[in-house]
Amino acid sequence: MVNSSLANDPRCSAFIELKTHVEGAQQSLNGDHAQISGALEIVQQLFKAQVQVLTWEEWPTQKRSLLQSIRVEMHKQLRLLTTDLMFFKAAKQAKTLEQRRKDIGDRLTNLRGYCDAVLKLADESKAGEPSSSPLHRELE
Repeated sequence: MVNSSLANDPRCSAFIELKTHVEGAQQSLNGDHAQISGALEIVQQLFKAQVQVLTWEEWPTQKRSLLQSIRVEMHKQLRLLTTDLMFFKAAKQAKTLEQRRKDIGDRLTNLRGYCDAVLKLADESKAGEPSSSPLHRELE
């Protein structure tokens, strides 16, 4: 469950939306090449348009570095998904098709995990803000 204050943060909402589309792409894995390809294209476009452009300057340096590492890994997984999709399209045997679906599914699971990690970092950062700490509210 996502903290409601995270859903109101445009940066977090980008990761929430990306996660939703990744989950949709996972559900498309039972479909044909066109369905899977379409779902993955949406995920890639969303990542490029909404996630890669995000900045988090007000975060502590350590968390910014971790966020950047996660985004680099997400970008790598998306590039590898393109390769996996080409292999899936070229596969002819049922066993090979199933393995390619599994490979794509594993990469999507990784992407979903990265989205969860960023949202957890954001939640921890929000919890660490003075305005949300119980001590700070008592001092006001």
